[in-house]
Parts: sequence; structure tokens; C-alpha cells
Amino acid sequence: MIELHIENLYCRVNKKKATKEELNALSDVLSIKVPGYFFSKKWKEGLWDGRRRFFNRLTGTFYAGLIGFAERRLPNFEIAEIDERVQVLSKRQPLNLIGTQYRSYQSRMLLEAMAYPRGIIAGATNSGKTEVACGMIQVLGLPANFLTHRKTLLHQTRKRFEHRLGRKVGILGDGYDEIQDINILSVPSLSGRLTKDDEKKKKKKSSYDERYVKIIKEYPVLFVDECHHISAATFETCLKESGAYYRYGLSATPLLRDDISNMLVRGLLGDTVTEVTDEELEALGISAIPSVYLHLVEKPELPKHYPYDKAYDDGIVYNAYRNKLIAADAKRFFDKGQSVFIIVFRIEHGWQIKGFLDELGIESAYINGEEDSEYNLAVLEDFKNKKLRCVVSSLISDEGLDIPAMNILILGVGDKSVLKIIQRIGRGRRQKGEGEENVLTVIDFVDLFSPYLKKHSTSRLTYYIDKGLKMYEVKDANWETVVRLQ
Repeated sequence: MIELHIENLYCRVNKKKATKEELNALSDVLSIKVPGYFFSKKWKEGLWDGRRRFFNRLTGTFYAGLIGFAERRLPNFEIAEIDERVQVLSKRQPLNLIGTQYRSYQSRMLLEAMAYPRGIIAGATNSGKTEVACGMIQVLGLPANFLTHRKTLLHQTRKRFEHRLGRKVGILGDGYDEIQDINILSVPSLSGRLTKDDEKKKKKKSSYDERYVKIIKEYPVLFVDECHHISAATFETCLKESGAYYRYGLSATPLLRDDISNMLVRGLLGDTVTEVTDEELEALGISAIPSVYLHLVEKPELPKHYPYDKAYDDGIVYNAYRNKLIAADAKRFFDKGQSVFIIVFRIEHGWQIKGFLDELGIESAYINGEEDSEYNLAVLEDFKNKKLRCVVSSLISDEGLDIPAMNILILGVGDKSVLKIIQRIGRGRRQKGEGEENVLTVIDFVDLFSPYLKKHSTSRLTYYIDKGLKMYEVKDANWETVVRLQ
């Protein structure tokens, strides 16, 4: 028999009761082939099987969130669970958030999630996952920590929680350090405060802080925003130190990364306990319906041997033809009274586009990680209130940030990540204002001048096709000829 003793973070196997066959089976199902393992010297010498194992045979432990994953893959083995966690009872306070009323699916998500003390809350971008988390914290009525990883999102979340809950909320990060019963914590800042540096190796003053060690270990509720990042060392550090009985992750794409990352997400948080999809939100009229318009870009002519970084610089960041096309598209829709949001990857790329927008007389702003958080939030507030109708943004807008409803989304990035596409288009699908058609126009570019960037474009096109999105090719800069592709 495989006897599992469940704790908040780890699950311990009673090795005295388990047979060798059972331990081997458990070790196998809780392991993943490491990409490129065949290049390893140890694998070539027969000293390693090329797998990362999440079950520690020496200690007999694995992350407790993997229990369900393991049990589903061991149907022929007898497994007994012994829950040794100290149960923390919810206060079961009434749900009464200020200034908002839950939609039916949000009420469902809250109830489904609270049926479990741990798990992943998977909600399409624009579904209001943060609102669900805020409601759960109110109902639980217990001290809680909410982890996020971007400065702008840190402030935005704190502001929302304080408004919804009608109380002071603590904050750590971006120069702020205030502890309350409910805290919004920056993962990079928190990770530093939980880590004791080796006195002999440290090169700068340690930021270790016992106050944060105490609250992360003792607070019974933990939420992790954009939990698909858990495989990052700073996230894993924070979660491994947490003693929370209730632990939940929020993400639109929680398990769409590589297998090892997905195992870590499951291990530290558990299985998906509730979900709402793009299709559900679209059917309810909450998410705008996207249509994609494509420009084929063949300039500049670059040597095929160009390395990726050089091709990206010359073909995207400093490609005047492409950047002027972006600015011209922005002006076309801006002049029609529509709101335009442009996303770039590199900081300099945004400034290049901003310069062309200025030349065309378009009032715009550029938000990025080098700007002050208050400035970025003020720009988004102006965009929300239609005081500003054209914004250029770096990747700070990719995750979590509450981007107001837009009409036009221009993807100037040129990368291949399907996960990023989901996040970016999701940001633009927020329900439009009264009297506006609930649609989103997405403008993207098929970059044909570099093998690398052409491959990236193909990845994005494949996603659009798989999602069944309406696609059009824009044949000329003036949009006089537009051809339906799908």
C-alpha cells in the first residue's frame, strides 16, 4: 500500500509500508524527461536516465499538490491518504465587496474554489480572477498574502483590494514596506526578505527580514497571481517558505508551459479547481470578439545568415517601414475616434513608434518598466476615461494589469509565444463601452524578411487559425484592399 501523509507543502510516503514496485511506480509517474537530456555527459555514461524526478526517494517526499496527479496515473495501486495538516476554519463572512457585483460565473468560481483548500483558479484574461480572489479573502476572513511580480500590478491590486474591502491593505515592493492582515507582496522583494545570504559570499547588504518570514509562514491564506511563473526561482522560494493552509494560484494559462514547469505549478498549488473560458465569456457578451488583420512585411531585405538578435533589431525595432506602418494604422483608427493600444517588446522600439506618432500629430503616451508606476497607472486611467486614445506599451501590459477597453490592438512585438498572444488579445477583449460594438480589431504583421521572424509569424498565424478567428490580409497601407483569409 502507498500510504500518503499530507502536509501543507509536502506529502510524505510511509516507505515502510510501500513495496519497491510501488515506490518505483510513484517515482516514474512523478518524473519528466528533461529537454536535451541526450547531450548530458551523465546520460551518455549511463549515470542518469534523463528524467527530473519530483519524488525524493531518500526522504520519501514530493510536493503535496501532485497527489491527484499521481493517483490518476496509478489506478491499479492501493493508495491511502492521511491528512496531517492543521485545519484552519474559514470565518465564513458574507460576500459584500464594495463597488461591484459578481457575475454568475464569478460566483460559481468562488464556490468551486472554496470547496478545496488549495488549487488553481483558471480564468480567461478579462474574467475577473482578481475580483474572485478578493471575494474569497473576504469570505475566509483570515490573514492573507497575495503575491504578484510586476510593480504596476502591485499598486493596482492594492488599490482595488482597499476599495473592495474597505480597509487598509499592506504592500511590499517598489520602495513600499507596510504589513497588514492582508498584504500585496512583490515576489522579487519578498524572495529577498526570505533568503539568508551566506556571509562569506554576499556582495551587498542582505535584505533578509524576519517580519516577512513570520507572515509568510503564519498567514493561513496565500494567493499567487500569474501562477504559471512558479517555476521561476523567486516564486518557488516564496511558496516553499509558505505555511498557508489555503493556497491558490490565478492564471489564464496555468498549465500551458513545458512539462517541468507545469509539474511545479501543480506541485506547489494543486489541480485546477475552477475554470472559465474565452468561449463562455464571449457567449455572455462579456468578452469582445476579435478579428485579426495582417500586414505582410518584406522590408528590409536581410541576409539569411543574420543572427536572431540582429534580425530583430534591424527588422523590428529600427525598421522604419514597419514602424511607420504601425503609426499609420494607429492614425487611421484614431481619426475615427477609436482607442488604440500598441504593444512592443524592447523599450527602444516603443520610443521609435512614439516618434512616428508624434510626427503624425497623434496625442499618445508610452508606458514601460522604466517609467514610474504612478505615471503608468495615470496613463491607463486617462485611457480608460477616453482622455487619451493612443497608448504604446512595453511588456508590462502582458499579464494581470487592468487594461481598459480598447477598440484597436496593434501587436508590434513579432514574437512566437502562444501564451503571450493569449494574454495580449485577452487584454483587449474587455467589454466595450455603452453604444460601442463589442468587437476587437487586432493588427499583426507577417514578417517575411528573416527565417527566425517568419517562423515566429507562422506560430501566431497557427494560433489564430486554431482559434477560428476571422482573419484578413491588408494588401496596402491605405487599407483599400482587404481580403478575407478565414
